[in-house]
Amino acid sequence: SAILGGATLGVGLLIGGIIFNIAGSSVSDKAEAAYDKMLENEQKINSICEYLERLKVIAENFENALSKVNSVYTMYISILEEIVSYECDYNNFKDVQKQALENTVLLVGLLYNMCKVQIVKESTNESEMNEINEKDINKELENANRVLTKTATVH
Repeated sequence: SAILGGATLGVGLLIGGIIFNIAGSSVSDKAEAAYDKMLENEQKINSICEYLERLKVIAENFENALSKVNSVYTMYISILEEIVSYECDYNNFKDVQKQALENTVLLVGLLYNMCKVQIVKESTNESEMNEINEKDINKELENANRVLTKTATVH
C-alpha cells in the first residue's frame, strides 16, 4: 500500500511537473511577447515625444516672430492714425510719412502670409505622424526678419 501510494504520488508529481512545465513555458512565451511589444511601444512613444518637442520649439519660434511683427505693425498703425488725423492726401505726405505707410503695407502683407502658414501638414498615411511644415515656416521667419530689419526705424 505504501509502495503503491508512493508510486501514485510519483506519477502524480511527474504529470503535475509536465503540466506545470507546459503552462510555465506558455506563460514565459507570453511574457516575452509582451516585453517585445512594450519595447516597440516605448520606441513609438519616444518618437512621438521627440516630434512633439520639435513641434513645440518650431511653433514657439513662429509665435514669437508673429508677435514681434504684430507689435511693429501696431506701432506703425498708431503712426498712420496720427498722420491721417491732419493729412489724408498721399501727395502731401512727407518722405518719412510715405515710408511709414510703405512699412505698414509690408507688415500687413507679412502678417497675412504668416497667418496662412500651416504649422503641420496632414499626413496622407494614417499610420504616419503629420509633417511639420518647416520649409514654409522657415521661409516666413526669414521674411519676418527681413521686413523687421527694414521697418526697424521710423525716419
